[in-house]
Amino acid sequence: MAVLTNKIRITFKLERDEEGYPPNDYETLWAEPLEGQLFRIDNAPFFVKGISSDDIVSVVSDGNVTYFDKLIRPSENSTVRIVFYNKFEKDNIVSHLKYIGCYTEQSHIDSLVSVEIPNNISFNEVMDYIKMWYDKDVLDYEESAIRQ
Repeated sequence: MAVLTNKIRITFKLERDEEGYPPNDYETLWAEPLEGQLFRIDNAPFFVKGISSDDIVSVVSDGNVTYFDKLIRPSENSTVRIVFYNKFEKDNIVSHLKYIGCYTEQSHIDSLVSVEIPNNISFNEVMDYIKMWYDKDVLDYEESAIRQ
């Protein structure tokens, strides 16, 4: 039985740095409609900065594509991106992050994982754990949307 959903994809324009990162010009995120042109973001971004799941955003549409307009109300969730240098350690680290209450999402780039840190767990403890592995040269990370 198929589950019906009214979620849409919102397109975010990305700005590349001098090294050509991120590798795409756009990223799309799932969102649930609220009222009018307001939507609640429903997944963790891989490249978009300053956005986390449960954020309320406004959109504009050109008739074919729905584009992000602005952040209306930030959630209390934080988003961190991790690039792993070691596949074995990646699996263990991601498993631990899930175990302590984080939501993780795997990118189409095998080494890239987005980590959503809900407001009901300690941001500092999660970051201490991530930084411990950073100090061991197992990963690199980027704080994308910090709300705690």
